[in-house]
Amino acid sequence: MEEEEDEIPQEAKIAIAVVAFIILMENLLICFVIYRHHYLRTFTNFFVASLALSDILFATVMVPANFLAPNEDVLNGFLISIILLVNIGNICAVTLDRYVAVLKPLVYTYIMERNFRKILALSWTIPIIFSMIPLCWRSDLTGKSQSIYLLCMLVIMIITPYLFILLVYIRIFREVSKLEKNLTMLNRSYTLDSTSARKEEKRLSGEARVARLFAIIAAIFILSWLPIIHMSTALALKRLDVIPKVLPVISWFTLTLGNLMNAPLYALFKGDFRKALMKSFGLKKTNSNQYLPSSHQEIALSSQKTHVNEW
Repeated sequence: MEEEEDEIPQEAKIAIAVVAFIILMENLLICFVIYRHHYLRTFTNFFVASLALSDILFATVMVPANFLAPNEDVLNGFLISIILLVNIGNICAVTLDRYVAVLKPLVYTYIMERNFRKILALSWTIPIIFSMIPLCWRSDLTGKSQSIYLLCMLVIMIITPYLFILLVYIRIFREVSKLEKNLTMLNRSYTLDSTSARKEEKRLSGEARVARLFAIIAAIFILSWLPIIHMSTALALKRLDVIPKVLPVISWFTLTLGNLMNAPLYALFKGDFRKALMKSFGLKKTNSNQYLPSSHQEIALSSQKTHVNEW
């Protein structure tokens, strides 16, 4: 992961730089929207903002550093390791947030009030500390210690989060499926206008949408990291011959596109972000699912009750 024998073609650098600029803009927009609208300041959205910040670091630090100083292997190694592992840490944080929200909804607020800062801090400090371990043998980054470190990083910081994310979303989908079946049976036992049943059905529907959204993000994360896993394994085993010459370029594109997809997913699928974006741009949603300028808000919404939901 730290070495690239082949220079990235100039055309590829330009394409990656353009995408990195888009990543910067869209993630700055996410942070601004959360800052601008107080009702977006929920535990989940703070995890989203933290992930957006890691994407901003990818676009503003990692990409320029690697392109401007491609032969500075030590510097690039630390930067790549810190920024990419921080991104993994934040993906794990939002995954844990969804796990608690779906499986322990009654105590979600209590758990997050006690542990939110700890989870957020660990998602940054653990990757940074782990990435700085090679400073202990910085005089020899090709020896046995470095090979053992790369294997440990692969297992502890990449494969383990892979499995954690996969298993958590399997557990979430099973729980949502079970709860939806139980709710269907409950609705058959009570009147159709049961207020509590409708509220529970709405909650479960929202949690299912949340699970699908973050599952898509997790799938993108897994796919975008496959080239890095292959190269990291080869480097740790000192088998550079199994790394195709084009793979370093492919890995840059997969990582960049993976970071690019996070913000649009939030904007398109997350209800509170959609409403906040429309409000920020002076638009309001009408009954016909169109958006009108804010000067027509009163007419468009005169017969509606506005109720802001996160999902």
